[in-house]
Amino acid sequence: MDGSAWFILQSWGARWLPGWLEPVFVAGYVSLFFFLCASPRHAIRHNLAALFPNDGPISLTLRAWLVFLRFGATATEAMQCRLGRNLVDWEISGRDHFEEIVASATGCILLTAHMGSSDVAATAFAGRFPRRLTAVRAPVRHASTQREMHRQLVANAASTFEVIYNAHEFVGVELVQRLAAGEAVALQGDRVLFDVASMEVVRNGLGLILPKGPFALALATGVPIYPLFVVRLGRRCYRVEVGAPFFCEGRREERAVAMRQAAVHWFDLLVAQARLHWDQWYVFEPALKRVSPNFEKTPVKAWPAETVPETPQRCATALAWLFLKLRPVAAPEQTNDDRRLVFRLLQTGQNAWENTLICLLVCGTIWALLTAFLWEIQRWSLIPALFAGIPGMLGCLHVAFFAGSVPVAAAAFLGLKSRDPSRWVGVLILVGITAAAVLSWVQGGCWLKLAASPWLGTIGLNVIATGIRTVSDLLETLAGKGPERS
Repeated sequence: MDGSAWFILQSWGARWLPGWLEPVFVAGYVSLFFFLCASPRHAIRHNLAALFPNDGPISLTLRAWLVFLRFGATATEAMQCRLGRNLVDWEISGRDHFEEIVASATGCILLTAHMGSSDVAATAFAGRFPRRLTAVRAPVRHASTQREMHRQLVANAASTFEVIYNAHEFVGVELVQRLAAGEAVALQGDRVLFDVASMEVVRNGLGLILPKGPFALALATGVPIYPLFVVRLGRRCYRVEVGAPFFCEGRREERAVAMRQAAVHWFDLLVAQARLHWDQWYVFEPALKRVSPNFEKTPVKAWPAETVPETPQRCATALAWLFLKLRPVAAPEQTNDDRRLVFRLLQTGQNAWENTLICLLVCGTIWALLTAFLWEIQRWSLIPALFAGIPGMLGCLHVAFFAGSVPVAAAAFLGLKSRDPSRWVGVLILVGITAAAVLSWVQGGCWLKLAASPWLGTIGLNVIATGIRTVSDLLETLAGKGPERS
């Protein structure tokens, strides 16, 4: 299959899949690809073995699976950002250095690694970065995939943000000109791809081949290098860590020594971050190697996080939101009219705990209904029914997702388009689960009734809460104290 087909399929899933179903689908497909993709799996284990020489094969395999899982979640959230959705909360660590970058009139290099997501970071910087920022990317293996990815980036990028690809030999000259013009240039300095100049750094028993490009640019232009790492703190929550700047300076005969000193400094920062956030270092080639048994832990510098003020959605109490939140706070650019008669359960929650609770409730209800059906109706033994309910639940979720997408896609084809089709797909899925729970309660035995009770109880509470909210708004409107309703 052409490379762009996979990318388009991922874009379609990110746009149409309800947010509270993402953890299940991501974990399922990540586990599948983890066992199918042997070469990336071995490469991740190779890099982790260099970082953690005392770990055994089982521990390294579990760590590698977690890297795949974090990468799947990060790729999904990066796709959301490329589609123009502002769903990510973020923080800044090292705000003083960040303000230096913003206020400076001279060029600078932002040296980063394959951690977190550059697309998420670009979204976070878009509204707070008044100067021009150029991000350099390695070309994607499939030209059609690169064209589709670039189309999404250009469509939703800020006017001060630009992406160029390291696909021709004059990229270095163009970057020198941009730095001389006072622009900021973002480069990744932890992996060597294609035929580019490189150097090997060996320190504290570890060896890594680094690209020469960032240090050669700094040496030629005299601009500072700011180490920058993007760390995923949780679901749809990131931190941008900006470190103190360093320089690559030296006379003509000392240039090689100056570049190596700068590379060693960057290597220490990189290894420290890789040890601290090993599950987010997404280098799927054998890169880091242990060259000496005398391994010293690179000291980790703690960068205090300075948090952006949290939104009401992020601080919302999850249980109150899920069961009986009578006064929901409308999200930015949303009106109360959009949320007036809709159950709180049917809303697309932005809070990670809210999404997690809905996901657990949906998956638990389907699993309980399937287990009760196999045990009570099909006369299976309890243990086989419990285990069979897990793949059955995953199959039901896929069927429900595709079945819910059909009417929404048909409505869009007829002209009834929605800015967030995943919400309506989620509504149809939840309506289907409710119908199955009602049918189980009416026609099933005691175990089916017991399995359906938590779901029906939650729906009942939401009906009561929505009714109280609607009557309260109506009375306030009639008294002239509330928002006007059409």
